[in-house]
Amino acid sequence: MSGTHDHKEFEVDVTFSFSGKVRVRAVDAGEALVVVQRDLGLVLGGNIHTSNDQQVVNWDFDTHPTQLQNSVQELRTAQNGSGNEDGQTIA
Repeated sequence: MSGTHDHKEFEVDVTFSFSGKVRVRAVDAGEALVVVQRDLGLVLGGNIHTSNDQQVVNWDFDTHPTQLQNSVQELRTAQNGSGNEDGQTIA
């Protein structure tokens, strides 16, 4: 295994996507969308939560997200060159 002086730093742009269904009480589909957009949330490291128990009845989501790696960028640091953390996008 190589030492840390052989390693470069990279910034990887990642998207986590959770898919599921939400059951909502509403007068029409438009109101149902507004209720979900306004009153349902998720914080990384937390739980799905609602601020409107009267209209958001239930939800069913996978506990593990889909992970997409969108791009990789090599960071230039004082150790490997310019001292600038701006780098070049690789993918």
